[in-house]
Amino acid sequence: MTNRKITYKPIAPEILELAQTHGENREAMLEILTELDRRGHLNPETISDTARALGIPAHLAYGVTTFYSVLSLHPRPLTVSETGISTITPFSSLSH
Repeated sequence: MTNRKITYKPIAPEILELAQTHGENREAMLEILTELDRRGHLNPETISDTARALGIPAHLAYGVTTFYSVLSLHPRPLTVSETGISTITPFSSLSH
């Protein structure tokens, strides 16, 4: 056991705003993580911040992130189309 006090960095304003938009409701975790992933900001720090903003353990948010295939901790390749830049959906995931 230690007597050291744990201090955390402040939660990113973007994540606080998303949490407040969703009423700081833990059921909104997937929507918040999906929005962060769409913006390209999904990483262990943003997952932890999301959990803290919703008042849930970080391992639950990380579990949701790794369970759903629509979310990714790794950068996705980009493609340029007539409508703009978007991520590529692998053909292997479309065949199932």
